[in-house]
Amino acid sequence: MKSQLLDGNIILFTAQTQKELSMTFFRIQEFYESKNPKLKNKPFTVFEFLNETMQDSGDIDYFAYWDGFNFPGSVMLEWLEKMPPDGITIYERRLIDSVFSLVDKETKFYVIGAPEGDKATLKHEICHALYYLNGDFKKEMTEDRKSTRLNSSHVK
Repeated sequence: MKSQLLDGNIILFTAQTQKELSMTFFRIQEFYESKNPKLKNKPFTVFEFLNETMQDSGDIDYFAYWDGFNFPGSVMLEWLEKMPPDGITIYERRLIDSVFSLVDKETKFYVIGAPEGDKATLKHEICHALYYLNGDFKKEMTEDRKSTRLNSSHVK
């Protein structure tokens, strides 16, 4: 796993394998955005995650579904406050240590992850970060979305 600080306090993690990327990000990502109320905004163990996401057949689609990951730094800090220190995996510890070596946790920052060499996923995750961190970008994207909806409503 490689990490680097991009302009605007965006911390990029890239991995050679989807497994490493997913193992690093999945619990913080699901803490942030899970549709499952047993996971969203709650600390949960790897076992609890598996129990909640595994189908009766034993399949777990989650790890094959997401190519990239993203969350605000404030979410990571909130997750850290709620997680027992002995519950953090080695993958998550590497992410946390890397983040804190690159940015001051008192500043606004955003964490993204993408497979190494996957330019489309990287671009997508950077857009999430810019939408959160850059007011001008957010305004422009919001206006573009409104314009697209208005234009498409007139198409017959």
